[in-house]
Amino acid sequence: MKALKKVEAEKRFEAIDGSVITDLITLAETLEDMSDDSYYYHVQAHKNDFSTWVRECLELPELAEQMENSDTREGVVIKVLKFVIKELHNDV
Repeated sequence: MKALKKVEAEKRFEAIDGSVITDLITLAETLEDMSDDSYYYHVQAHKNDFSTWVRECLELPELAEQMENSDTREGVVIKVLKFVIKELHNDV
């Protein structure tokens, strides 16, 4: 199941604040706890490191696009968690 899949060590996301993200759950948790400075280091008008990681390392382009279309960090967290819940529901 892609929603709970952990990436290999070489594909993990290492944030500027030292956080290590290996799956969607840790992504949501990290985004909630991350300082604004750290978040905006990774998310700017011309880049979104988190959505790039989701697209390339987790191979979830649909979720990455949803993340890019969200205006707030809280919105991104909600999109990620909704995706996880949907995937869990579909797997039952």
